[in-house]
Amino acid sequence: MTDSAHLVTRYLDELDHLLTHADPDERADVLASVREHIEAALAEQTAQGRTPDVAVVLAGLGSPEQVAGEVRGRAPGDIGWVGTPGVVALGAQGGAAGLSAAWVPPVACLLLLIGGLGGFLIFPLVLWLGGAILLVASPLWRTREKILGVVLSPVGGLVALVATVAFVLPVCTTMVDGNGTVESQSGSCGTGVHVAAWVGLSLLALLVVFAIGYVVVLWRRGAARAERLSAPVTAG
Repeated sequence: MTDSAHLVTRYLDELDHLLTHADPDERADVLASVREHIEAALAEQTAQGRTPDVAVVLAGLGSPEQVAGEVRGRAPGDIGWVGTPGVVALGAQGGAAGLSAAWVPPVACLLLLIGGLGGFLIFPLVLWLGGAILLVASPLWRTREKILGVVLSPVGGLVALVATVAFVLPVCTTMVDGNGTVESQSGSCGTGVHVAAWVGLSLLALLVVFAIGYVVVLWRRGAARAERLSAPVTAG
């Protein structure tokens, strides 16, 4: 496979993945239209005596996320491609889907962070649920990103809950007499137990940092994709 064919195949595969939940017939129509436009644009470059440049054609189409976002913003049956070489536009009505707007990434990720760090308290749980719903419903993130975001975002609250229980519940109970002499001990009283507890909490703290960092990454990715979706689709 040539480099040009590889670029086209990769572009169409990513677009196909982003349109997984679209109507199958409309998805097939969009993919076929995109392929036809690419072939027509390359043919025109050749007719003009230029070397066919797939990268330029794909840049004119916009990123797969941008194309998919435009498709999602259309009513069923209202998807269509019209264009001349160098300008591509999607059918007549509608704009980007509401959940592809620039406000979605910060709101969703802040709700996930604030709600997730609150553990299983009622109000933070409501915030986290709101963020999770926005994350899952928005087309700005891929399926894998959504799954990881939902799984990792409440880690902070879970760790806080575990740490609270660990410090509140007695690990070692010591009975002393009036002279301060130890009469008996129960539970895990060895030094090794305390060391293991601190090591475990340290590892959990690292997991919390990773979880928060991943939500921030989702924020940045979502914001970048929302910005691309809001940009006009024109070729250079």
